[in-house]
Amino acid sequence: MLALSLTGCGTITGTTPLARVSLTAEEVEFSRALAHFSRGLICEQGTIRDTRGAIAHYEAAAKLDPARSLTYSRLGGAYLQHQMTDNAIKALKKAADLAPGSVETFIDLAKVCQLSGKIEEAIKAYNRALTVSPTNSGIYASLASLLFFEQRNTEAMELLEKGLSGVQDKKTLLAYCFSRGREYLLRLDVQKAIPCFELISRHIKPPQKQQVEYL
Repeated sequence: MLALSLTGCGTITGTTPLARVSLTAEEVEFSRALAHFSRGLICEQGTIRDTRGAIAHYEAAAKLDPARSLTYSRLGGAYLQHQMTDNAIKALKKAADLAPGSVETFIDLAKVCQLSGKIEEAIKAYNRALTVSPTNSGIYASLASLLFFEQRNTEAMELLEKGLSGVQDKKTLLAYCFSRGREYLLRLDVQKAIPCFELISRHIKPPQKQQVEYL
């Protein structure tokens, strides 16, 4: 409540007044940043959504406390809602720089880059995410989908091979490969379907392997 009052937010009616406290200049700045961040969340998630207001508060919070990754992540999301993709990418890159161990930030950055047509930057971000979380099947599948979409099938298959050789839970990637192969079959594109099923065959147990070889 102290932090919110510092940004001009009214106090809750009927609450007991806070005792007077003494804050250093640094603590005041942090309190103001926290207040703006909190009000940004309220703007985004309130009954009446105000994403422009959220952007203004997140920007203010970032200016007051520029070393907090979460602020830039939220700011990037707010920018994206207004289709300000260049600003969103810039904010998410800042968030990633501040929190290089956050796999979610790299995934968000990759998705925004992909949406804006910055394919190489998206691939780079997905690879950074894999560096942080090398056994994450979902990241392998997302990056493979992007590579397939870009007609970079050889790279996609090499990536899936690497993933199936390194992840502990192979089910997600095997299901993805099967879905991709089946999609090619439905298009009567047998040449593209065969590598998918061959890949599955190399990474499944014998009873299931016979079914794949039949396909």
